[in-house]
Amino acid sequence: MNANYVAGRAKEYQVKHQLEKAGYTVFRMAGSHGVCDLIAIDANQVLLIQVKRSSGSYKISDEDKITFKGVAVPSSVIKEIWTYTKGVKNPFIERI
Repeated sequence: MNANYVAGRAKEYQVKHQLEKAGYTVFRMAGSHGVCDLIAIDANQVLLIQVKRSSGSYKISDEDKITFKGVAVPSSVIKEIWTYTKGVKNPFIERI
């Protein structure tokens, strides 16, 4: 299995478990090359989450932002990109 895939999957599960502890029901889009990695739902909101890893300074590509922003969803759905930078414990979370 590709090392980048394994490391990315581990981060997705880390976010999934974190959100579940916060009370969300979380679905992982396994093997998906779609626009989101996780869908998290609680009584008040729905989150579409893209999880990214970075070995250097934080930067979400313009292509990722445009693709994610272009996903048609109801106005109540929140889209977030969680970027983990090597050596930094907490992710940078950007709402799109």
